[in-house]
Amino acid sequence: MIKGPGPSSANRVPHTGHRTTSSSLRSHIDDILILPLFFAQGAGPPGFARRIVIGQYLGFAAILAVVVAAAFGATFLPESATPYLGLLPLALGLKAAWQAWKHRADHLQT
Repeated sequence: MIKGPGPSSANRVPHTGHRTTSSSLRSHIDDILILPLFFAQGAGPPGFARRIVIGQYLGFAAILAVVVAAAFGATFLPESATPYLGLLPLALGLKAAWQAWKHRADHLQT
């Protein structure tokens, strides 16, 4: 008996709807929690809410520009180096934490 192309483990596409939704929620946590706090303060001075919106779009555009530039730059790296790019933000964060820890006495005295 000849088997036709049926559902096999090689042909199945995993369902990623839940993962996509949760990662989208995590990446937009500032939109969900922080922006309403800024808008709540915007009732006072005129034009404050407009500055919040403009700042949000400018910040997003800046992040997008950096990500696109980094993705373009990553194409010049060997494929074996690509998985290690995730260590770069970790290294930057550890460096900033180390500098903050070294200079903590300076901040306590002022």
